[in-house]
Amino acid sequence: MAEIKWADCYSVGVKSMDEQHKKLIEMINSMQGKYDAGVMFDVVMQMFNYAAEHFHAEEALLRKHSYNGLDHQIQEHKLFLHKASEFAGKNLGHPVTHREVTSFLADWLTHHILHEDMQYRNFLSLHDDDEATFSYTTLGKL
Repeated sequence: MAEIKWADCYSVGVKSMDEQHKKLIEMINSMQGKYDAGVMFDVVMQMFNYAAEHFHAEEALLRKHSYNGLDHQIQEHKLFLHKASEFAGKNLGHPVTHREVTSFLADWLTHHILHEDMQYRNFLSLHDDDEATFSYTTLGKL
């Protein structure tokens, strides 16, 4: 898996969401070269926990502004978390599984940001209070 590099094309225009997306990318990148099953399991679980918190925060923001695509976002998030739970039972230290997991995470996240999340970018740009009223302190503790 090639390292994901943050670029402006990933920005959804909401600082808190961009920062959370950057953290998710950082977590995925940190899995490169980690073939110890225990280490990989810890990193994957931290990433999935953080992703669940991020999804909650993103959904709350979209709900706050009555975003029409919220149900689709929720469904996408559930599918991701379901797939994540499937990884828990695999040997994350095996090179083939490692590639499968890291490729899935990288592909899913970049596709989700560039295709799903970008759909709310213009919608949220109409609301100028997002950054002032929207913060989740639990995200900083993970």
